[in-house]
Amino acid sequence: MAMHQHEILPSWKKPVETVVIVLQKCPVSLAQYSPQTQRCKNELRDRFFHIGWHLVHTLDSPSDRWEIFDPRSGFPVRSPHGSLCLDDVAIACNSLDYEFRRQGTCATLIHPTWGDAVYPATLVSTASLDTARQCLTQHMPQLINRQLARV
Repeated sequence: MAMHQHEILPSWKKPVETVVIVLQKCPVSLAQYSPQTQRCKNELRDRFFHIGWHLVHTLDSPSDRWEIFDPRSGFPVRSPHGSLCLDDVAIACNSLDYEFRRQGTCATLIHPTWGDAVYPATLVSTASLDTARQCLTQHMPQLINRQLARV
């Protein structure tokens, strides 16, 4: 991400310090296109947006910027996008040393336990890893509990 930050987030002057990879387990394999996989992807995308929007609005500050990326397009949601999009599967593979399977132009992440039934998404921040970890630890439990109560 660091070497391509200007092409992905051209308006950000401070470097991205923290990448938050959000992995959601899907009830079906995401390797094959079907109406059921599309429905699951849409539901998991909506869940990610619900949690992610709350996080970036809560945690974003003049000193520490936060951004959520649309897993469908790879473009930032709140910031102007540049000439490149973010690839959630590539980020997870490179950061977590996970495998992937290519299906035409799409790539499916292979989780060590969930297999190809995993939906990746990404948040980034200029906050240090320690600051981001503290913020997420403070705000995530109530978000996760609130989200699970809605399901």
